[in-house]
Amino acid sequence: MAGQKTRRKYDVAYKQQVLQMLEDGQPASKIAQSLGIGESLIYSWKRQAKEALAGENANASLWEKKEEPAELQAENERLRRKVWELEEAQTILA
Repeated sequence: MAGQKTRRKYDVAYKQQVLQMLEDGQPASKIAQSLGIGESLIYSWKRQAKEALAGENANASLWEKKEEPAELQAENERLRRKVWELEEAQTILA
């Protein structure tokens, strides 16, 4: 049967790599184009990963949530404090 398309299967590691690229700020359209996959497929994987993290998917262990390194937590806290300080300064000046 010529011309019949077969559905490609992607392993969990591949999906995680694609989602990491997306998380790193690369646009889905560029990722899809460079890997030869559909952009909608990337968004589908992203949705599945979110559902798994929320406990809605039976395969939650396939999409483990990563803990933030201590440096990132400290940086986030520092930035939150800075935003608060700037908001306070703006309130005082207003």
